[in-house]
Amino acid sequence: LPPIRGAGARASVFFRAQSQCPPAGSQVSRIVSTRVRSGPKGQFPATWLRRLRQRLRVSDVVLQEAFSGLRFDAPLDLQNPGDGSGTLFVVEQGGVIWSVTSTGGVFTKKAFLDISLKTEKSGEQGLLGMAFHPRYRENGHFFVHYTARDTGTSVISRYTRSSSDSAVADNGSEVVILTQEQPFSNHNGGGLAFGPDG
Repeated sequence: LPPIRGAGARASVFFRAQSQCPPAGSQVSRIVSTRVRSGPKGQFPATWLRRLRQRLRVSDVVLQEAFSGLRFDAPLDLQNPGDGSGTLFVVEQGGVIWSVTSTGGVFTKKAFLDISLKTEKSGEQGLLGMAFHPRYRENGHFFVHYTARDTGTSVISRYTRSSSDSAVADNGSEVVILTQEQPFSNHNGGGLAFGPDG
């Protein structure tokens, strides 16, 4: 929960709510928010939880297939480059990043980057995250986080899209930014993101 300083201060609180949908047991999540006002000592009032529950009606949760007709192997990240192209990128744990486009409601995918020879899907290891540079449209840079094959070392690298085909990455453009040896094969993080400062 965000800090609220002073009596009567207001804040927006955001939650990711997950709902079990029987009988298949699928999980659906949605982002909801509620406005709260702090109490006399700056604490959250008891009413904020009741207001949140009122926002989370089961009827509001809808399960919808994102990319009809497409299948992915252990997808764990979905990214938008923010370049206005409408292309989305699906990251597979095994080491492949797919670009997904839609034409007339028909979805197609194309391999954007394949580093499956540098990593492998094993438990909580593999290709774990991706983030586009805030100026991706101009410089073509993006970053990935993966577990190095055989050593288990965490690697964060920068790649660049191909100069001859903007629909694919240049597999030979890797610049290693950071490596970190890991004592265990799990709980090594994964997601990458740029902050508001770029």
